[in-house]
Amino acid sequence: LRVSRRLGFTDSDKLLQVERDLEATFDRGEWTRLSDTLIFHGRSRCHAKKAACGACPVAELCPSFGIGPTDHDEAAKLVREQ
Repeated sequence: LRVSRRLGFTDSDKLLQVERDLEATFDRGEWTRLSDTLIFHGRSRCHAKKAACGACPVAELCPSFGIGPTDHDEAAKLVREQ
């Protein structure tokens, strides 16, 4: 939910509406991979309290860029490799 909102896939905080928004954007056959990717991204870079924006591979596409440090070196310290 959090990462879907940050990446601009939805603007809702209601689970069913988020599901509808994702369904309109992504093929249902890709949902498992999408879910895993969003979870991994949220755990490794797009943290709830302090996102690692400057070390994000999708930063130039992200409407939430800048909610965390944008300096690459500072942001890289926040990255959790899994």
